[in-house]
Amino acid sequence: MVLGNYSGFKTLPWARGRHPTFLGPRAPQGFTLIELMVVILVIGVLATMVWPTIFHQIAKARQARALTAIGTINRAQHDFFYERGRFSNDMAELGFAYLSRDDKHYSYGLEAADSQNKKIKVKARPATQDALRGYTGVVYVNQDSQGNRVLSSLVCQGDVSQDAPDPQFKETGNGAVEVLGCGSL
Repeated sequence: MVLGNYSGFKTLPWARGRHPTFLGPRAPQGFTLIELMVVILVIGVLATMVWPTIFHQIAKARQARALTAIGTINRAQHDFFYERGRFSNDMAELGFAYLSRDDKHYSYGLEAADSQNKKIKVKARPATQDALRGYTGVVYVNQDSQGNRVLSSLVCQGDVSQDAPDPQFKETGNGAVEVLGCGSL
C-alpha cells in the first residue's frame, strides 16, 4: 500500500494546493457587530428618506378619490336637473348614499346654495386628521352670452388640513352667475 502520492482525493476549490487532510485555519463565519450596525444605520437612513414620500403619495391618492367622487356627483346633479328640473338635496336620491359610509377619509354632503334650487354645493370634508385637502363641487344654473340657461359646474379646492371651501355666488347684471372664493385646482 502506497501512501505517498495518492491522487484519488478530490480537493475542494478553496483548498487547492494543500494536503487533503489539512485544510488550514477555518474561514471566518458570520458578521461582526460593527458590520450589522452599519447595515441597520444605512437601512434607517434610506427609510427616513422614503417614508415622507410614501405618505405624500397616499394622501394624493385619497385626494384623487375625493375629486373623482365630487366630479361624479356634479355630473349626477346635471342629469338629475335635466330630468326633474331641480337639484337633489339627498345623496341617496342621486345614488351615492354609500360614499360617506365606504370612504373613511372623507365625508360627503350636499348643501342647497339658494332658496330657488338653482345652485347646489357638494362638499368633501376630510374625516381624519391626515393632511388632506377639502373640496367643494358647485353646480348652478347660469346664463350664456345669448341669454340661454345652461348648467355650469366647477370644483373648488381648499388648503391642506382645512375644511372644504365655501364659495359664494354673485349675480351679474346680465343674469350670469359668478363664483367667488373658490381655490383653483
